[in-house]
Amino acid sequence: SVGSRRRIELRRNNKVITEMDLYDLLLNGENANDLRLLHGDIIHVLPSGPMVALSGSVQLPAIYELKGDEKIGDVVGFAGGLSAVGNAKEIIVERISDQATRRVKRLSLRGNGLSEPARNGDLIHVRQISPVFEKVVTLQGHVAYPKRAAWSEGMRVVDLIPNENDLIPEAFWL
Repeated sequence: SVGSRRRIELRRNNKVITEMDLYDLLLNGENANDLRLLHGDIIHVLPSGPMVALSGSVQLPAIYELKGDEKIGDVVGFAGGLSAVGNAKEIIVERISDQATRRVKRLSLRGNGLSEPARNGDLIHVRQISPVFEKVVTLQGHVAYPKRAAWSEGMRVVDLIPNENDLIPEAFWL
């Protein structure tokens, strides 16, 4: 069994004097339960608790340990939040039901998805935003400067290519 990162006891004279959660230290910089060690102290690492896997468009995809009644939003917080292309509108949770079947649930981090309880064995995947642009015109091919430009009502080709030199690739001039 793997040791817990969330339940580490400091025992002194056969008594637990503090319990440390490394997530508090590593994720929040909080070290209130980090006491000085004395000769004879025992550090007891308890077995790991329930685990969830977080993948996709988050800052730190990993397997995270649950300690209490954490929510999906807490797990995403452990990972440092969504990446720049993370889609908050749709995440997928694969969950084991009745120790026999796996179900898929779609959630939104903009709605009640943040407060959905995280459960042992959950596989949480944050999708990327769509690669499709909205209201954009793309200039590509045999041109000097391929680009994307914002489309507007009444836009004409001359708005995208104001100068005929823009049609001559740089390689031609070399």
